[in-house]
Amino acid sequence: MRTCENCKKVFDDDMNYCPYCGTKYHDYHEDLKNVMDELFDEETNVSKEKQDDVEKTQVINVGKEEKTVVSRVEKQKKLKEEKENNMLNKILLVLIALLVVVFLGGSYFIVKTYFFKNNDTVVNEKLPENEQPQENDEPSAPLPDEDDVPQKDDQAQDTSDTPVNVIDESMEGENVTITAIRASNEDGQIRLDITCDSKTAGEIYLSDGASLNIGPIQLREGSNSFYFTLNVRENAQYTLSFQYEGGQDQMVVTYDMIMGALTE
Repeated sequence: MRTCENCKKVFDDDMNYCPYCGTKYHDYHEDLKNVMDELFDEETNVSKEKQDDVEKTQVINVGKEEKTVVSRVEKQKKLKEEKENNMLNKILLVLIALLVVVFLGGSYFIVKTYFFKNNDTVVNEKLPENEQPQENDEPSAPLPDEDDVPQKDDQAQDTSDTPVNVIDESMEGENVTITAIRASNEDGQIRLDITCDSKTAGEIYLSDGASLNIGPIQLREGSNSFYFTLNVRENAQYTLSFQYEGGQDQMVVTYDMIMGALTE
């Protein structure tokens, strides 16, 4: 049964209006039910929206993580390529430096060999007292100018290939002492093998006061052995100049001394 809110009279449940006063019956239970249904629907929609937002956020976060991973891989790859390029550049610089050194060394050798030749070949080497150097090891000196007077045929025939002593006693200077000068005939030229003792280092020159000027030969402190090859000129005097810091020693070997030793 239903009760009218206006006249408070009771009527049947199937009637929506009060038969006594005509007031429409209002069912509060049904309104409450409708309200609850609406609230439930709203909560369901809100939860769905939240779930959608969470899924979207997860997708965005996954996308960001993938982008971060990709960017890290690309960065590492780029760093590796830069290291390889730097290594190649260093290797290339080293090769260029080696080529420059080789080129400069070759240029120096060519210039020194072909543009600054010494017209008189001299060597500075120690020779044993009783051993004659091998012919293959001896440099040949160029012939002097045509103005030099050649040896006479009879004198050339009298000379010997075996070295002979030119001086009987040592020739002493302030710092240098010549202990031996040996002369020998070598293919028409005279070879002078000289042994000396020096108190200091310096340089040695041989000159005849005219066109012949041979040297320098480096002089070491102590015992030194070296030789000169030349065409001797009649009545010529050959000056050995030993130049060192603070002064020089000069000693003379004459044409007569050389030829006298060779013709004995």
